[in-house]
Order: sequence, then C-alpha cells, then structure tokens
Amino acid sequence: MRQRLVTALIPCALAFVAGTAVSAEESWLLVTSEPPEARISVDDIYRGTTPRTRGDTLRIAVPVGKRQLKADWHLGSRVESDQKTIEVKPSKGMA
Repeated sequence: MRQRLVTALIPCALAFVAGTAVSAEESWLLVTSEPPEARISVDDIYRGTTPRTRGDTLRIAVPVGKRQLKADWHLGSRVESDQKTIEVKPSKGMA
C-alpha cells in the first residue's frame, strides 16, 4: 500500500509517516526523532518512546482524523517538549 509522508517539524526533528491501514478506522503512524528516545503522546495519551537506533521507528496504530502529537525529550538536564496537529487519512484501499 502507498504511504503518505506527513512531516511535523518541531525542535526535536520528528518525522511521521502515516497511511498504511490497520483497518478502515485506523492507520499506522511511524515515528522517528532526532535526538532519539523522545517520549511520544497522541491525543494526550503516552504511546511510546522513539528508538535509539537510527533508522528504526516507533509504530503506533492511530484513529483516522486530526491527531495532536506531542514529543518530550531531554536536552542536557532539561526536558523539552513541543506538539503539532497532523491529519491521519485512511489508506485508499480501506476507505
């Protein structure tokens, strides 16, 4: 299935890929970050931590529609955070 690249640029440089269908109501969201090990929340619910290894992704099933993504990461002794809204669309084969 074709994947859409949805990039949400926030200070920790997150990249999101959405579009592979889980079902008609959900799609996979693949998340990477720089720096690694950012804590990812979707709609204010913690969903996981991005991998330490470059090229690996955090894979999250999310409902179709507008989603609020938040990342928290360490910058020295401080914890930084930022958020973006993205639109997750169903895969053409499932909608």
